[in-house]
Amino acid sequence: MDGKPDFVAGALEDGNIFGAGEGYARVYSGLNGNTLYTFNGQTADDAFGFSVDGAGDVNNDGYADIIIGAPQANNLTGRVYVQSGKTGVNLYTFNGDLAGDELGFVVAGIGDVNNDGFADVLAGSPIAAGGGSSRGMVRIYSGQTGAVLTTINGTADNNRFGAAADPIGDVNADGRPDFIVGSFFQGAKIYSGMTFGVLHTFTGGGDDRLGFAVAGCGDANGDGIPT
Repeated sequence: MDGKPDFVAGALEDGNIFGAGEGYARVYSGLNGNTLYTFNGQTADDAFGFSVDGAGDVNNDGYADIIIGAPQANNLTGRVYVQSGKTGVNLYTFNGDLAGDELGFVVAGIGDVNNDGFADVLAGSPIAAGGGSSRGMVRIYSGQTGAVLTTINGTADNNRFGAAADPIGDVNADGRPDFIVGSFFQGAKIYSGMTFGVLHTFTGGGDDRLGFAVAGCGDANGDGIPT
């Protein structure tokens, strides 16, 4: 703990342009750029490192942790790994439900949504059926126990909800961090971290694909509310 923020980068191909590598994710020091950890995928074609993010302090040990997605693992079921920032050991491994779900297509540390003192994490699966055909879904996991806090499914076939996600801060001033989820064809929605209900919905026009990428950007207009 040197007081400088560190960063993580994923390399899903691992030197094999046709996807035959196991992939890896590397954590670098913000102080001097040195490699702090290298996390390696387990099996060829897993796409380990396809998505990465800071997980926040998942195990409440005072150190920020790391989340890594491997959406092609286990016959495209998908897998998500949470690694300790203090020791590098694996804290949790989360698996998708069905072949083809590709859980871990997107991952995000979303803060302590259930207010238990442990940072929670999100994993997206835009290919998942979600109750229909490629409706997509996102799943929120407890940082304290690893239990599923909620699963949110897309509402229309082929919209691929969960293609992007990010924390955005406490939009509705209820003391809990909120988060945004994007889709290929369904726009973007902001969800309450307390109730997991929809706070705002944003849609583009025609084939704009608004929501293909999303990010919390802080209080851009200075009104005291994150945007």
